[in-house]
Amino acid sequence: MKARRPLHRLVFGAVALLVVWLVACTVVFAFPRVDVPATTDATFFLSSDGGHAALQDRPDLRIGQVVVSRPRSIADWPMYRACDDPRLTCITPSPETTQGEAEAFARLAQERGWTSVTVVSQTSHVPRIRILMGRCFPGTVRVVAIPEHGLWVWLRAFAYETGAMLKVAVTPGCHDRLPWER
Repeated sequence: MKARRPLHRLVFGAVALLVVWLVACTVVFAFPRVDVPATTDATFFLSSDGGHAALQDRPDLRIGQVVVSRPRSIADWPMYRACDDPRLTCITPSPETTQGEAEAFARLAQERGWTSVTVVSQTSHVPRIRILMGRCFPGTVRVVAIPEHGLWVWLRAFAYETGAMLKVAVTPGCHDRLPWER
């Protein structure tokens, strides 16, 4: 009987850690602080699944210049045909990461003299994009969310965003990179 106690403790500890992680992820990623839409110089759509199609889902947005992130590796996806519209500004981030998107937007904003932006992304992405945009763009950053649906979507988002937030923690500057990204 005594031989099973360490195993039970290990299992109990693992389950407790999993529950704590799920609760923390739910608080941070499923219910982040989002902003009430307001007029800004630009509305920046990240290269998320919702992308600029969210315009239809968010009629409350007060659209400034629409900027869409279009990574080179997926630039031929049908959703990016909208980049042919001269009213849109599409940017290609390098590197093709959220940090690269924040850097690319900051460069464009500096060129155009913008001092405010509304960033649109999935709900789970809101805390991280708020940090990265705050590091790279000196102006006012407002963040609004596109809802995510489904248990597996959320679990994947929790796992991905946990790792991505660890990266944010170890790369504290706008242009900081992990050693293998240089």
